[in-house]
Amino acid sequence: MQQRIMKNIVLVGMVIVLAVVGAVFSGSGQAHADAVNPTLQSILDNQICPALQKIKGQKLGGNCKDYSTQTALDAAEGKICAKYGTNKLKSQCNAYTAAKASGVVGKGYSPPTTATPCGGGSEAVQVSIDIGCKGEGNPIADATFAIIRILSDGVGLVIVGSIVVGGIQYSASRGDPQATALAIGRIRSTLIALLIYIFGYAILNYIIPAGFLH
Repeated sequence: MQQRIMKNIVLVGMVIVLAVVGAVFSGSGQAHADAVNPTLQSILDNQICPALQKIKGQKLGGNCKDYSTQTALDAAEGKICAKYGTNKLKSQCNAYTAAKASGVVGKGYSPPTTATPCGGGSEAVQVSIDIGCKGEGNPIADATFAIIRILSDGVGLVIVGSIVVGGIQYSASRGDPQATALAIGRIRSTLIALLIYIFGYAILNYIIPAGFLH
């Protein structure tokens, strides 16, 4: 029985590791969720800023440059067009707004994904599937805790299902000592696994930062 329990624990551990690695690195080849739209950057570079230069001479300020995120690009365009968009740069600002509203994109652009990245700050990793990361701290730890929360949601169903199967086996044994022992062993192993999970979850909830398992 102990060997069976150890096999189950090892199997669960392998599943967690594979799920974490797959979730974290599945988005490594994708563009960042806030990737710059090249078409909108081109409008800023080739329409808005040249027109602004004619107005201000050589003093363009810090808003006319290439940006690494779409949020920063939109903020720069917003500052310029808030001041000049109703008169001197009306057509250029309208072109930017129209392109953004139509969803036009340039070569190499990937639209933002809705999945919350695993990890926070510069270490954040965008995943292709939303697994419930909080977008905080180390990406591996964030993804691990997300997988644990998913397992916590499903462990009750697994336990109930295993006990039901054990009960059916026990009822169908019809006095067969071997079948009866097998059914009792399944139920016993399920209850032991439940206790191990409860204590393990309690220990993790105590030693890791507050809120990661909730």
